[in-house]
Amino acid sequence: MSQNQFSWAVAANLIGGCFGCLITGLIRNKFGTKISIYIFCVPSFCGWILLTFSFNWWMVILGRFIIGIAASSFNFNVLVYIGECASKEIRGILLSFFEMSLKFGILFSYVIGSFTKQQVTNAVCASIVIFYAISFSFLPESPLYLMKQHKAEKAKKSLIRLRGSNFKIDDEMTNLKEEIEELERTKKPFWQELSIKATRKAFFILIAMFFFFQMCGINAIVYYTTIIFIESGLTIDPFIATCILGIIQVVSISCTLAFVDRCGRKPLLIISNAVMIFGLFGFGIYFHIKENINVSGFELLPLFMLGIFMIGFSIGVGNVTFVLMGEMFSLNAKRFFGPLTQFMNYLTSFSIAIFFPLVANSIGMHFAFYFFGLCCIFAIIFIIFILPETKGKTLVEIQKLLS
Repeated sequence: MSQNQFSWAVAANLIGGCFGCLITGLIRNKFGTKISIYIFCVPSFCGWILLTFSFNWWMVILGRFIIGIAASSFNFNVLVYIGECASKEIRGILLSFFEMSLKFGILFSYVIGSFTKQQVTNAVCASIVIFYAISFSFLPESPLYLMKQHKAEKAKKSLIRLRGSNFKIDDEMTNLKEEIEELERTKKPFWQELSIKATRKAFFILIAMFFFFQMCGINAIVYYTTIIFIESGLTIDPFIATCILGIIQVVSISCTLAFVDRCGRKPLLIISNAVMIFGLFGFGIYFHIKENINVSGFELLPLFMLGIFMIGFSIGVGNVTFVLMGEMFSLNAKRFFGPLTQFMNYLTSFSIAIFFPLVANSIGMHFAFYFFGLCCIFAIIFIIFILPETKGKTLVEIQKLLS
């Protein structure tokens, strides 16, 4: 497979993600979060099976496109499910587990892919989809969604399963009822929902946050890790270095889970971007110097710098951005603007997947990393002056804050 074909194989997943975002909201609104997740397990399984038995480039493209449709749905539905089911005291840490699971999945594929054939890796991923569907069947439907469907008794049973019988269920049921009544009273179609200040502000903030999420270069590094290490002249096996980078991601995000609801969203995001700036500019300088000077003796520096970048990404941007996604939209706004936000996220990621290798080959790898570092500087400015703090607030309180 040529580099151009590889780039489009990467991008096919993201094109599928864009398409999936457009239909996810419709399916979720009709069938609920839990059933929606079940529905999208089907294309996910089919996509992995297609990749397992693929024998040409087009089958790879089609398989990754189908998987992208399912992946974008999981991204949205899981965040919504956690945001609606979790209490405000632990919502942040539970939403952070979502990003940790993504990084663990990437590490899993790195490790399996390094020691087995690609077909085996794909078959294992297909079996994981089946396990996921079975295990998810033991979880209840979102009580907030059930209340919205006027199924109060089922919502109460769902809360008891989620909170335990000793929790003050009646008080929370009252809060849910009041919240649903308020949402029904203020329910509007898309164009009128956009006229609400809190919705507009949340949409603008999340579009910006996911733009900065992609423009820090995380997916360019994840998609092309092995190629980047080969170009850098790394002295150890690039596949082993890739696995090391994956381990750093998982360990870093695991160590910071407890801080999401203690330190707040903004401090973690600022520190995260600052650390990434150091790693990105350090990596860019290495490539810049490598073009003109012999860098013998410093071949491990790229792994060190990307390791710093991954630590920075994992302690804030990598998980807090998804926490904000689960917090900032009202239940009504999520119907329209949750999938639309994810659509823009996938579109930006698609652009990165296509243009990163072109920029790296035509202008230089160093230019791409300087650009990513500059975007992190702009992200810090945005976080300081525009992003509101949502730590410890209920979904209703966040809407009032945005208003």
